[in-house]
Amino acid sequence: MKNQPNVFLSYVLEDRSWTDQCAAFLRSIGASVHTDQSLIKPGEEFQRRLQEAILQATHILVLIGSRTRLSQWVDREIELGTEPRDDGPGAGVVGVILPSHEDFSRPYYDPENVPVRLHDLVQNEYAILRKWTESPDELSRWLDDAERRRYRHRPEPSLGAAVQLYRFKWDAKVDEPLPGLKPR
Repeated sequence: MKNQPNVFLSYVLEDRSWTDQCAAFLRSIGASVHTDQSLIKPGEEFQRRLQEAILQATHILVLIGSRTRLSQWVDREIELGTEPRDDGPGAGVVGVILPSHEDFSRPYYDPENVPVRLHDLVQNEYAILRKWTESPDELSRWLDDAERRRYRHRPEPSLGAAVQLYRFKWDAKVDEPLPGLKPR
């Protein structure tokens, strides 16, 4: 990888345990890694810091567990991360299906089991979707692929996805903080 990737990990709180493992793998390949929890510092406005981190990310890596599709936070992070910036395109996007997800053992993924916006970005070739790996080399290849795609394709939502997102029933319980964690 040419430049050090700046990766923002997007996930639902019930999948928090996977973020530490993924962050360690990413750091082993030289990536700078941020999560919503790593951004919390006393006295800072959390929402502003979160938005800044997402807008500075070169990559958004979405960890997909069994209820990630229902998270409005994950959808917002993907949307914000893919917005074009003054210095170039939005972040490259990699969706990672976790072993806890029902599609992990299948040879394909069901679009009804992943975030709507992410599936739409995969369909228009802006994003990629892969299954969990413990190989830093494989993660590095994914980031390289996402880097190329962010310059070749536009993250504009299809009409079908826009309608689906407008009507989508988010589950607020998915985005509620777990005991001991700060709210988003």
